[in-house]
Amino acid sequence: MKVRLPNNTCVHDRVILASIRRVNLDAFWSRASSTVEANCRRIEGVGKTDSTFGLPSNFKWPQQLANIEGMGHQVAVEMVMDSLKPGRYSKTHKQWDSIRHIRTSYANFGRVVDDLFHRHMALVSEMGSVHRPSTSPTASLWLERFAQGCKRRMGQDWRPDLPISAGLLKQIMWQAERRIRNENATVPIITVTTAAMFYFICCYVLSLRGDEGRLINARPLREKPHANWIKSLAGELHIRDSLLVIPLLGKVKGELHAREHLLPCVSKTSSGIDVGLWMDWLNTIHELNQHLEGPAIADKDRKPLTSAKLDEILHDLLIEVWKVSPHLFPQKIRSIEDIKKWYSIFRSFRRASDSRAISEAISQDDIDIINRWQKLERAAGRKISHEHMRHYYADMHMLLPVFVRYTLGM
Repeated sequence: MKVRLPNNTCVHDRVILASIRRVNLDAFWSRASSTVEANCRRIEGVGKTDSTFGLPSNFKWPQQLANIEGMGHQVAVEMVMDSLKPGRYSKTHKQWDSIRHIRTSYANFGRVVDDLFHRHMALVSEMGSVHRPSTSPTASLWLERFAQGCKRRMGQDWRPDLPISAGLLKQIMWQAERRIRNENATVPIITVTTAAMFYFICCYVLSLRGDEGRLINARPLREKPHANWIKSLAGELHIRDSLLVIPLLGKVKGELHAREHLLPCVSKTSSGIDVGLWMDWLNTIHELNQHLEGPAIADKDRKPLTSAKLDEILHDLLIEVWKVSPHLFPQKIRSIEDIKKWYSIFRSFRRASDSRAISEAISQDDIDIINRWQKLERAAGRKISHEHMRHYYADMHMLLPVFVRYTLGM
């Protein structure tokens, strides 16, 4: 990689040599030993047959090895060295799913370089699928083998977020309300707590993923321009429940354009979660802060709350609940560290919403409609399967009863 022989007295060279040995071993790990041994036996057998008939061997080792950089060794070494840094789940190392992004960044850069400085070339099949050749080291067979072996060696520490039950969510709401009503509470604390609590409620009731809930827009949430539309539509469909509209403005993962999403929701769910009350509180605090437009999930200075900040608030509220009512938590939650380990805004509310929907006997069609964005994301730009085409073409304005049934069941 340095285009010279290694120097044993140089600390950096010794580290690089050790890393090269490590990545080469990982490349060997990618193949089962039985497969390698079987290939060796076949090659030996073919060699004996060729020698019997006086034929030249087709298995010739090249006189000069390929450039090590062209094989991707430097990328592999950088990945291995990065794995030694503190990660999210451990202070001693990172996981494979964290270090693999280095290869992705190299590959993206390589595609740009190929596009700018080389002739455009693409392989197009009869069906129209396009494949672009690449000269990047990340496309080498050796690096692919290394990636497979490294992943097998490192394993995977999978920690799915635990769902938050309706009872636990109500206790979180109670703790948040107590924090807001505290006489020593400052305006920044009240604003952040109210915004975070409304975000938690919307993610649970409407089955939103982490980033989707942060798209709630302040102006339509306060001005309610869709109130007459939702009221007239509810009258036509003979819906008597008090309804709200949660506006999301932006590009949801899996979509191609930013647009406004209007999600109908009942004002109060069957489990007693008062969505309307927290929406009014959030609108009131934003009016006091002169926060008239932009993201609704924001602090006093109109700065959107980050996922890390929302996670921090969620963990603080859960810890307060755990100190008072530990029986509301699953048995695996035995300490404050367990709460931080197993709960997150990314999936906890989505999993809780899906679990509640199943327990309340909400139909699978209703669940699929509410989670329709997930189908679009899984399609990865392809046409959605015929199994779900009726959901894809259904008019959201005419699916109000679905949203009422789902959100009321929460």
